[in-house]
Amino acid sequence: MKTSNSKSFIPTRLQLVAVLILSGFCANASAIAKQTISYTHTRAKDAIHWMVWNENTMETISNGERPMLFSISHELNDLTRSMAAESFHNEEVAKMINEHFYPVVVDSHENPILTGYFHSVLQGTKQITGFPLTVFTTKDLHWIDGGGYFPPSDDWGGQGFPNLLKGVIEKWETTREQTIQKAANKQDSLGSLLGSSSKPSGSFDASRMGEYVSNLEGVYDMEFGGFIVGPKSPDFAKLGLLEEITDNAAEEAERAQSMKSATLQAILTSSIHDFVGGGFFASSTDDLWLIPQFIKSVTDQCKAIQYFTDYSENEDLILEVAQCIVNDFKMDSGFYSDHILLTSDSDPTFESGIKGDAYIWKFETFSNLFSDSELAAFIDNFDVSEEGNIPADQDPEGGFAGKNLLRLKHSSLKQTPTLLSALNKLAEYRKKNSTVLSEQTMDVASNARVVTALTIAGKKKGDLFIEEAEALVKLIWGTFYDENSNRLMTPSILDDQKVDSECSSLEYALLEQGFLSLYEATGNTDYLSNAKLLQDAIDTRFTDDTGLCFVSPKDHPFIPLSTYAIWEEDDVSAVAVCIQNLRKLVALDGGDQYEGNLSNVLSHIPEAVEQAPEHFSFTLTVLSAE
Repeated sequence: MKTSNSKSFIPTRLQLVAVLILSGFCANASAIAKQTISYTHTRAKDAIHWMVWNENTMETISNGERPMLFSISHELNDLTRSMAAESFHNEEVAKMINEHFYPVVVDSHENPILTGYFHSVLQGTKQITGFPLTVFTTKDLHWIDGGGYFPPSDDWGGQGFPNLLKGVIEKWETTREQTIQKAANKQDSLGSLLGSSSKPSGSFDASRMGEYVSNLEGVYDMEFGGFIVGPKSPDFAKLGLLEEITDNAAEEAERAQSMKSATLQAILTSSIHDFVGGGFFASSTDDLWLIPQFIKSVTDQCKAIQYFTDYSENEDLILEVAQCIVNDFKMDSGFYSDHILLTSDSDPTFESGIKGDAYIWKFETFSNLFSDSELAAFIDNFDVSEEGNIPADQDPEGGFAGKNLLRLKHSSLKQTPTLLSALNKLAEYRKKNSTVLSEQTMDVASNARVVTALTIAGKKKGDLFIEEAEALVKLIWGTFYDENSNRLMTPSILDDQKVDSECSSLEYALLEQGFLSLYEATGNTDYLSNAKLLQDAIDTRFTDDTGLCFVSPKDHPFIPLSTYAIWEEDDVSAVAVCIQNLRKLVALDGGDQYEGNLSNVLSHIPEAVEQAPEHFSFTLTVLSAE
């Protein structure tokens, strides 16, 4: 998966479980529920002289002779917090950074364009990304080195962060001109990945489905399901691609069906599925799908709804996840941007709270809460015991001893009024004994996804979900849309001052998707008009003659334009969503313009998509869907 000599850390199950149980926290939980946590603000306590991304920083960098170090994440990310504690608070590391780099800290929510740009660059160089993003560049933002999370030592088998720093410093001091030229060449190769290097075909070539299946088999865990051996996420994009392969390519259907069924079964029956509160956790911490990372992402819930709508008749599951979005992520204005954590500590703080404690259960809690019939129904469904059900070798610090994670005994819940009563009692118990920790940030991408997801659920059942979606899209439009310039603008906090900056192409495309979904559901032509305004903005400011859009607008003052928005972040690329939107516009509104744009985009899908389908599962799903 990697082409660089410096690898970003992929934690083992024991290391990541330890991080989840023991990683430091730094603020009072009740305060967190009332204010925005900014990654840029919390890094202020580091010994590193961090700069924020603004014009003053750009001027300093343009007149200097150092490379840049970008640290991009959000405060509630566990590996971000671990890297800060292990490396950024280290005086020796801080001294190296301060003397040899221009260090720039970026909150992913406050600057989605820069975040999206670096995601695209790293994925374009076949780096494994995620948060934190740790990137070394020239002053032109040409990639030198980097990746995701780097541990403090080389013990894990790759470079630790201090030695990575030393390597970049040595390259810069001894071969600066070659390093700069190599970075520029790499950037040029990313730019030429699309367009002239690909041969327009006018349509997607589905004849290579066998190669896509083989490629997925190369990253598939044949023993436990999922598409990586180690910590796994509920990868609905890859499941969607396997569904398309099953439907459209008979020769590969059996292999695709096998991978899809095993993975889906693991997702639905393991503790990564929150049977009490609904929805799904962000990932497992191990290859067995046994212990979740106790973080819920609204993005994951939205992707689940879209997957189950397209490829499942399980209406109850769709409504369960939609209700989870409303219950767990709604705030006074919009929905939580990304993550929510729970702790049941009586006075929870980031220092003392044990994340996940509201999701793991002592058997005596079941006995005390349930009637005899409820307990019998519960035990019939869930693999729980008085001794606990978490093996000792999965619990290195003993934090889960004698406790239970909920996972099914069977392939599905045997839903009865008695069982539902028991689950409702657990939900009420959790509500009374837990505190929500979250980033109180409303961003366009997450909320646009919620619009589409709730609209889908509302079409299945429940006008209340449609009403939620309509109220939310009105709020997004009123908050972020600038009518005078036809731009989506998001406030960024720079030097403690709010500065509006334009959204990324992905945010434009996701919001357009939300408007189109609502138009299909309600027939309100205002939604179609707004969708067309956004499509016009994408065509005008984000695309070139290929019809493929860039991450950033053409007139963005700081971001190079050589990276297309096709490399996928969170299993969604702007190009793929734009293809979906154009198809809908052709069907709903007609017109040669949209049909021509769609044909142009399809004719310029690069060979890279076919050569590296593990990076393009959502794009492949969109292309193969009729």
